[in-house]
Amino acid sequence: MKNRLLEAQDFSRRVNGLSDFLLRLESAKTREDVFRILQTESKSLLEFDTQFVALLTPNRSQYAITVLSPTKSSSTPNREVSEVSESRVGRLEIETPIPVEQSEGGAWLDLGLKSMLMVPLRTSEETLGSLSFGSYRANAFGEADLWIAQLLGVHVAMALRTLSMRTGERKRDEHLGSMFRALNELSAILDPDELLTAIPSAVRKHFNYFDVSVFAVRKESNQLVLVGHSGNYAEYLPWGYKLNLGEGIIGWVATRGDKAVVNDVSVDRRYVGPSESRTKSVLAIPLRSGNEVVAVLNIEEPNLNAFDETDTVTFQLFCEQLGNAYRNAMRHQEIRETAERLTELDKLKSEFVGIVSHDFRSPLSSIMLAARGLLKFEELTENKQLKEYVNIIIEQANRLNRLAEDTLSVTELESGQLSYSFKIINVERLVQDALALVKFSSKHKLTYHIDPNVAYVKGDQNKLRQVVTNLISNAVKYSPQGGNVTVDVQEYSAGEVLFSVKDEGVGIPDEQKDKLFRKFSRVSQKEVKDIRGAGLGLWISKEIVNAHGGRIWCESEVGKGSTFRFTVKKAVG
Repeated sequence: MKNRLLEAQDFSRRVNGLSDFLLRLESAKTREDVFRILQTESKSLLEFDTQFVALLTPNRSQYAITVLSPTKSSSTPNREVSEVSESRVGRLEIETPIPVEQSEGGAWLDLGLKSMLMVPLRTSEETLGSLSFGSYRANAFGEADLWIAQLLGVHVAMALRTLSMRTGERKRDEHLGSMFRALNELSAILDPDELLTAIPSAVRKHFNYFDVSVFAVRKESNQLVLVGHSGNYAEYLPWGYKLNLGEGIIGWVATRGDKAVVNDVSVDRRYVGPSESRTKSVLAIPLRSGNEVVAVLNIEEPNLNAFDETDTVTFQLFCEQLGNAYRNAMRHQEIRETAERLTELDKLKSEFVGIVSHDFRSPLSSIMLAARGLLKFEELTENKQLKEYVNIIIEQANRLNRLAEDTLSVTELESGQLSYSFKIINVERLVQDALALVKFSSKHKLTYHIDPNVAYVKGDQNKLRQVVTNLISNAVKYSPQGGNVTVDVQEYSAGEVLFSVKDEGVGIPDEQKDKLFRKFSRVSQKEVKDIRGAGLGLWISKEIVNAHGGRIWCESEVGKGSTFRFTVKKAVG
């Protein structure tokens, strides 16, 4: 009777101790914090000699063992990963938690243990691994120990799952930001070979991977050639290093046109690397131009299980955008070479198509990339309102794509045959839509004012929005030091409305104002020499305004800014 009373008191003490354990778990910031809490607190809840945590890797084919308290044996399972089928610890994800005595210990007998208690680390959604306690005494664990261990397993699993979700969300946000910064850096490159060469440095700069390389496909020789490299293997893999198509993971990706995610190269026969290689994980993604694989982006890390779904999805989207950039660069190169052989008129037409293709499609592709990326997040697809907003973004981007295709038709623009659809337009909506398409820096301040008496005009909404967007974009671009950008709409005459876009930028000298609305003509000033542009935006704007029966002009003073104005007819009725 006395023994039962003591056992009941001890069990009650341990149950009460669980509260302190759970409070400490809630304060954990990392997985290592969770393991430390297990180390320091478990002894007050269970009597054991050694403690292990086995966590399944992302592909669930292996598990990593962490020893939280040492054993007497030198054969302590201190391997980083093991196959799931190797022992009970790995297989426990599908078993009922029970005390494991000496006769069932299997490989664990090598450690000198006579009793084992193993429970799964399981949430309501998935099994993460197992938690094991070992004793050098036979029959060391009872039903009360099992109950306590099960509770520990549930709460440790929940803590690890919560931390993993937070880490995943943070990683997705960081990857998305890094991807856009890298794409912004690369999208300005119009030479296809230079683009491939620059990719590894941009990826390492913004993602900080161990080694990044790009291999170009050379179908004429059935080989892959190293054309870009940044990382720790630069001295072992010289420029021009070659692989046969189909050789190694990179060759497999180039041949199959599919991604390869290898989180342990030691078990993948495809891996080929230098003898000095420290690589343990590889992510290889094909870069396509249309349906053709033109190169392979290869990323290597010295850690096992270095790449997860976030890495894979990010770089699939990244390479999709790079493929568009490569295709644009190829087209630009073709246009440039063709222009050299044609008459001056054909040259101007070809350059128009190439440059506008780049200027319009690069930001458009980024918008579409971001929207498609958002739709891949489960949290968003479950929220109908957010999903609707993203679908609106995609819809509007598609409309802009149609506008870009119309704009790219030199023949239609020059012949005046570009089709227009004149309707009554809400001025405020027109201005707001244009503002939404322009990226403002933190240095700029935007204000706009619309006279209530000019709420509606008559015209083609898409074309007029293009004019307003061009003028606002120029105001931001040519105000590198920031300042106010003001959009003002007011009555100009009995039948006309005046749109004005004012900036506080560098201004335009009087002798260069006559260049503003010419095709391929740009103002020559040292203050704006590094600002990219094709000299087409104002020319396109003038053509559109003329088609609406209005006129466009500029008022400017050097050092004080510029104001661009145009008129449009009021809506009648």
